Amino acid sequence: MLEPGAPDLQLVGRFSGAGQPAPGWVLDAVERWFRVRHGLLLSQLTRDRAASGTEGLAFKLHPNDGGVRFQVSPELQVRVEADTFSVGPGFAVYLGRSLRRLGVELSLAWDEAPLIDPRAASERAQQRLLEDARRVVDQLAVDERFPHLLLPGCHRFQHNSLVATPLGPRGMAWLAGAAVGSLRLDEAFPWATPGLGPRVSLGRALTLMWTQVRWREPQDEAERALLIEVDRLLAEAHDGEPNLDLPWSEWAELQSLGDLRTEHSEVVHRRGETSTSWPPIGYRRRPVDVRLPQDWWLRVPGSMGEIWAPDGSYAAWEGTRRLDLRIVEGAAPQLAAGISAGPAITQLVHRGDGVVGAAQLLDAHPSDGGLRLVGRVTGPASTALITASFQSAADRSWAESAWRSLHLEPRRGRVAAVG
Repeated sequence: MLEPGAPDLQLVGRFSGAGQPAPGWVLDAVERWFRVRHGLLLSQLTRDRAASGTEGLAFKLHPNDGGVRFQVSPELQVRVEADTFSVGPGFAVYLGRSLRRLGVELSLAWDEAPLIDPRAASERAQQRLLEDARRVVDQLAVDERFPHLLLPGCHRFQHNSLVATPLGPRGMAWLAGAAVGSLRLDEAFPWATPGLGPRVSLGRALTLMWTQVRWREPQDEAERALLIEVDRLLAEAHDGEPNLDLPWSEWAELQSLGDLRTEHSEVVHRRGETSTSWPPIGYRRRPVDVRLPQDWWLRVPGSMGEIWAPDGSYAAWEGTRRLDLRIVEGAAPQLAAGISAGPAITQLVHRGDGVVGAAQLLDAHPSDGGLRLVGRVTGPASTALITASFQSAADRSWAESAWRSLHLEPRRGRVAAVG
């Protein structure tokens, strides 16, 4: 899911080539260009079309990237937006240089030259990091739990330290350094220097390991592909700079979970036996809070797979457990459509801060023979509708906990939104 946020890169240009092609033709050319030159980095690519005729293309080039978005109007005006800050100044320069080459090769004339100066990008990143770190310090002063810095706002991760970052939780010394501008940028950002190389591969791998890897055996091809990608990145980092400090124990664990056998496996498992990280890499070893539409939050096990549908509904699953959730406007008068489709075992109610919840635990569902908890939690302006399906009665506490965790939490600015 592309993460919306305030873009720090905004460019406007115009197609200046021969002829008057359709907006879709221009985006097709942009997509082909990025696929050919940045195919290994490209992910989550989507296309859309507005009623006005403007067509859009969005994609990610890094796991911590909020998304790069192109829009082409019927008049062939091209707009590009991206949030490069959370990835690092190296990424800002890399993307700027790519956009400059793209403009030359596809006849896109930019109104303003893309940023390609490493010094300017580093100074801008240092200043922004200083400002956001000071906001986190202010959050801690009012007992903010699990503050985040440089992470997207769709999840809130639990940890044992002071602040969560893409490269792991950090303590007071790190936060103080960030807040006074004395922190080295490679200690904060996964892509601190321009270009590609072993350290960029390691930063990419660590970001995936901390935020996306589920530390269990993969449930589908997408999860297995993620483990293969992390393994590839760590191997790339090791081969390019053999003395890099690598997460050997987690690399060995990841290879075992994915049943991966590579030319590096022998050294990985040997070094993994004597090298440990504390805390172990992976926010998803713990429960994760998920931000839903209209300021709703939900807590799920971090090991669950997740997906957001185009209509904004959310699903999470692991094994025989599945959770489906959507947010509707107003106070729902009933639990959900089909609530009486099975015999109710138990009626449940709960009250929270400004919300009221009600649910039913239903007996065997005709299609799968399992149990379901179907319920709602209603706030002043909207209602969260939830269905938790499971096979074992032992999972009832998980279903109830998920339902009871639903709550409203208004956003309080950029850093608060990401933590």
